[in-house]
Amino acid sequence: MPICQQLNFEHSQFAVWKITEKLDELIALLPDYIDISTKLDNTKNEKRKFELVCEYLLLHHLLNKPFELCHKENGSPYLKNSNKFITISHTIGYVAVGIADTRIGADIEIFRNKVLNILDKFLTDKEKKLIDTQNLLEPLIIWCCKESIFKYAPLPLYDFSKDINILEISKPHDNFNINKNKIDLSSKHGNVYFINGEYMNNGFMTAISLNSYVTNDYILSFTKD
Repeated sequence: MPICQQLNFEHSQFAVWKITEKLDELIALLPDYIDISTKLDNTKNEKRKFELVCEYLLLHHLLNKPFELCHKENGSPYLKNSNKFITISHTIGYVAVGIADTRIGADIEIFRNKVLNILDKFLTDKEKKLIDTQNLLEPLIIWCCKESIFKYAPLPLYDFSKDINILEISKPHDNFNINKNKIDLSSKHGNVYFINGEYMNNGFMTAISLNSYVTNDYILSFTKD
């Protein structure tokens, strides 16, 4: 299926693709100006090929004009000769892409109990008291938020349990047309959580706010503009 979710904000947009097509079907959806045949030939992992095509489809949808996708030495994506910032994330069966006028970070994850086995690697003692660690939802929200901050931060963050702290998670909101938060979602199912946190930046903790959009199938967390 094509795009299953789009989120529109004042200075940023996000879109999610649910992968149900065959690879050749996805490739056929690419506009004529996008030729990634060489990239696909050089990609050995079949799952990565699907993700790559969806990245380009989502960027084409959000930008609605020709672009050149590049990557820095650390792997972070950017658009050549563009003042737009982008972020890309994958999980099993889904690809998410965001574009913005300022630096952004996003992470998408399906619901898997795997994260419950590594709580000590990314949760602080305060975060363990903040949430229900026996319930998958809240630990996964924090994991997605920390991954988003990791992508957002201008300098490398090496320890999720020390360099990134989640300080507050709101109660879920099921009304997405919340004007003061500039939220405009194209679909009305699911809940949104507002998160406050901080991350290490040049030796000092810097405040940051995020949204976590929760559906029945996945969580998409992203830094707020």
